[in-house]
Amino acid sequence: MILEDCIIQGNTANGTGGVRLGPPLAGPDNGSFVSLIRCKIIGNSSRGFDFWGPFPPHSFILAAGGVSLGNVSSDIRDCLIQGNTGFGGGIVGLANSDTSLHVSGCTIVDNVAVPQPSDGDSFGGGMVIYNIPDMSEFLVENSLLWGNTADYGSQIAIEQGYLSVAHSNIQGGQEDVYLSDSFYYTEIEWGEGNINADPLFAADGYHLQRRSPCVNAGDPAYVPSPGETDIDGEMRVYGGRVDMGADEWQPIMIPPDELDPAPMEAEPIELPPGQGIPLP
Repeated sequence: MILEDCIIQGNTANGTGGVRLGPPLAGPDNGSFVSLIRCKIIGNSSRGFDFWGPFPPHSFILAAGGVSLGNVSSDIRDCLIQGNTGFGGGIVGLANSDTSLHVSGCTIVDNVAVPQPSDGDSFGGGMVIYNIPDMSEFLVENSLLWGNTADYGSQIAIEQGYLSVAHSNIQGGQEDVYLSDSFYYTEIEWGEGNINADPLFAADGYHLQRRSPCVNAGDPAYVPSPGETDIDGEMRVYGGRVDMGADEWQPIMIPPDELDPAPMEAEPIELPPGQGIPLP
């Protein structure tokens, strides 16, 4: 299944606020694959948990304000996930079998994880991860996580399992990633090219300004797929190297037919008597 160029905005639910993808029970992977491409998931909210079935010790998993993914291989590419609120703010990723989650070229900003009723703490404003190592592949690359909030792991929280991050701008860096101290295995692989730098957003909170450290800072070996564009439908790689996040910065070009063809007329300058402009 492919969701492409969608705007999912302003929804509220007892489970996931924006998009929930995956089977009702976290059983064996059925080989399904879903893609979110150039979608804007903005301002959704969750008021509860999602039931995913037997996933010890969790049958009820945090519901994301933005996107919840359960036991289904997923590709989230060139998307904006902004201003969502839930027990998991932006994304909740769950895998109980041989599945993958690939987040590439996404901007995940200003999402809020709300306190859980069990202990009053909040986890993973940007992303919350549950998976089984050696059975699941979870990867974030060429992405931007900034301004998300939670008590633990404002940008990323790993409750169980493994996540790899590379060539991305993560606020707070690796030190801000929350790894659960339960007896379940948790690990973050901090790959090459990650930075922790103010992205210098434009006024809308997700477009990049020209001097942003995210410009030309993604994976130098990245090759866009045929026809791939950024969140605005513009070329995905401009300037020789992909940018971090959903927006590929490029200068504003004025089409020739919108230029004013009228010649500029100079206005006369009056000088006091006896004064002039010396010529070189």
